[in-house]
Amino acid sequence: MPGRPAPRKDGDKEARVDMNKVEGVEVEPTDYADVADVSFGEFSEKVSQVCAQLAMVEKVDQVAWSLFIEPNGAIPDVVAFARMASRENTETYKAYSILKMAAQYISLKNLLSISDQILKKDRNFKVEVSQLLNNVNNSNRELQPDSKQLIPLGKVLDHAACALVRIEALRTYTTFSGSHEEGYTKESVTVYYEAALRTVTDQVERDILHLTRAAADADSGVLIQRFETAKFVEEIK
Repeated sequence: MPGRPAPRKDGDKEARVDMNKVEGVEVEPTDYADVADVSFGEFSEKVSQVCAQLAMVEKVDQVAWSLFIEPNGAIPDVVAFARMASRENTETYKAYSILKMAAQYISLKNLLSISDQILKKDRNFKVEVSQLLNNVNNSNRELQPDSKQLIPLGKVLDHAACALVRIEALRTYTTFSGSHEEGYTKESVTVYYEAALRTVTDQVERDILHLTRAAADADSGVLIQRFETAKFVEEIK
């Protein structure tokens, strides 16, 4: 089993909703994002699959790509993006599906036998992603866990998982506002998507996950305010 990531550098604990205090929230089986078990024998194939798919995200949805690059970044139109991410057969949903697949292979980083500590701390992540995807997608060789070209892979998988957190949170808010109005609260929605993604987020680097969750909470404020406004307008008609 992979080890749990190190605690946040600031020493604080993760201030999230108490998962045991919100009752009646049951996650649909299809909404769970279970981490895939990957053997060393499958390493090259799965890394190639993940990188080939991630290279498509930028082409199909620029907002989803920007969340992958900067998981705590702002979304220009939260409501519109949440709506498109919740509709199958949209380009946004396609990007979401790719990020979810990549996040489910987050265990690949535990097979790497080369440390990411030698990465330059001030290096632009977008450059790291570009180089990794180009190197892997243009390689005809078997990829090895000790290959220096794969050093950014762990960070890339963390970013994919965090982008998934942002989008899954928005999708959950959208679903609850339409079919679970009686339980539509920040707490119930957070419990739902956190439970659905727990096996993935358990393996994500804690500092970037903390920033991502804070951004997801900010998104929630926008969507809940919109829901309450619409409900108020409906009541006074």
